[in-house]
Amino acid sequence: MRMIMIVLRSNCGMLDLAAVVEALRYACEVSGERAYALTSCAAGYDALQSEEPWIRFSAVYNIASAPPEVDTLLIPDGAAVSLKDHDLRLIEFLGKRTPSVRRVAAFGNGVLFAAAAGITRGHTVVADGEVQGR
Repeated sequence: MRMIMIVLRSNCGMLDLAAVVEALRYACEVSGERAYALTSCAAGYDALQSEEPWIRFSAVYNIASAPPEVDTLLIPDGAAVSLKDHDLRLIEFLGKRTPSVRRVAAFGNGVLFAAAAGITRGHTVVADGEVQGR
């Protein structure tokens, strides 16, 4: 079973997260086995404010206690915000953890976090027009 960890930050889009979870659920259903274990981490804050102001959620792990056996890191989209201390800690975490994971997937402006961590260097990156310009 492959562990997939969603790297959460404030202003994550709930629909984007739900789409990822549903895609992984469907992949397990089609394969007939539990191929993926899904978990999450954040930069030490207990409750994350999502892009939608009516819901708050928490990560399973703090980046300091994230398990080492992660196969894939997912960096989701979110509303554009100014970088805060916890965002800078996430970027540092991504830069350190990327060499030990098999795959990194970033979508939406999560690509900007990947780029800031140096993950995209030397790779072809596809992004929508708004993100590509930034």
